[in-house]
Amino acid sequence: MPGLTELTVVGETGQIRIQLEDSHELTVSDILTATAPACTGIPAGSVDDAIEAGHLRLLDGSRELAADQPVHVIDNDPVTVKLLGDRSGRPRVLRAADTPPPASLPAASPGPAPLVTSPAPPAASAIATADRPVQPTTGPQAEGPEAVALPGRAGAFGRLAGAYRALADGRPQANGLPAPPPLTRARHAWRHSDYLDTVIRGIAQPQLTQPAVLTFLSSKGGVGKTTTAKLVAMAFAEARRDRCVLIDANPDRGTLGTTFARGHTVCVDDVRAAADRPDLSPSELDAMLATGPHGLRVLPAPQNSSRRRRLGEGDYTTVIGCLRRHVGIVVIDLGTDMLEGPTVAALKAAHQLIVVSNDDWIAGEQTAASFWDDVRAITPAEYTIVANDITSSHTAAARRLHEQLTGADGADSSPRSVTVVAHNTTGYNKLQDRRVEWPDLPRQWRRAARELAYRLAQDWPRLGLARQP
Repeated sequence: MPGLTELTVVGETGQIRIQLEDSHELTVSDILTATAPACTGIPAGSVDDAIEAGHLRLLDGSRELAADQPVHVIDNDPVTVKLLGDRSGRPRVLRAADTPPPASLPAASPGPAPLVTSPAPPAASAIATADRPVQPTTGPQAEGPEAVALPGRAGAFGRLAGAYRALADGRPQANGLPAPPPLTRARHAWRHSDYLDTVIRGIAQPQLTQPAVLTFLSSKGGVGKTTTAKLVAMAFAEARRDRCVLIDANPDRGTLGTTFARGHTVCVDDVRAAADRPDLSPSELDAMLATGPHGLRVLPAPQNSSRRRRLGEGDYTTVIGCLRRHVGIVVIDLGTDMLEGPTVAALKAAHQLIVVSNDDWIAGEQTAASFWDDVRAITPAEYTIVANDITSSHTAAARRLHEQLTGADGADSSPRSVTVVAHNTTGYNKLQDRRVEWPDLPRQWRRAARELAYRLAQDWPRLGLARQP
């Protein structure tokens, strides 16, 4: 239906009226991504897999549409979205605490909602950060500062209104130069109001007055510390002019050296040998670091076990101090023993802690006990939670992990935010390549990794690390 601008999508659990932005560029897959969670109850983190497996279908009358077909082939309004397969083959419809259950099918649609070509950010997206921390249910918690809220999402009408105002506003620019041509102003206003563009600008906005140090930690291996550290570091490297360095502080053969720094021969101990030089220049240091995606710098730990074991707390303290003299953001991937020398050095330097675990109950208990017993004895830094590798049938794992951390003996504060990382084998495999770029990764990862980086960056002025322009 050429010229289609609005569409009603109906499913088993609800219906939604959507407005189509640039419908000539949208596909059926975009419709499914935006509407399936509300209309079928499928967790948003499972939508892409369901589309690829053929379990999500869009019916235009009696005609089934392929996911890659353009929207303008639709002839009927409303259309129907169906989640196929028997109950044993379907993802269980469980939702994290901050995701409201879908409304029952209303008698009439309340009005058009904008369709965004990337999925809306529910708690169970590939990495979806909750709009506010989950409230603790047990344990005495200190009253903390207000959580960082994500930017508002402008609907299509609001974005169009802004573009129209820019089209009509021909005033000179603030620097005294004449206003750009009307269509240029309108296009700029449209792009400027895009949600992800706003998030990326928010990551870049705080002006660091001293380097920021972020550490990713867990007391259990294999839960996704390195995966989440890579994604957040990539988000900073993409959005900011400050140099961002990702360091491997895992004494148990971390994987940074075999992924983002594959073939790179300069390691932490080599930088340690040069770190005390007063004449070490930024360009010399830069030449010692591996280059990852989007200009991210990477410093791997030695793969040789005897070299790794010779590195202690003092060595990592010196290396981190050297990096802080020359770069803006230091992201550290820790090992599992919170009392190891490299880990202690990183924790003492940290401004923000990212605690990572998965849906294993034992792993959560172990991480919670280690955090309050060991980590809190070293640093009072604020923390955020990442529940990693969560499948569609375990989306409540984030709340459980939150309760394990905030309800543990000695717990005295709540996390700044809670993030859920969904299971995605394809995305994980792609992230092992140092040449990976954002378009290679699942779009939900791209969106929510930036949201997490946004929250961390927006806390820097409050922590005394940056000022807002």
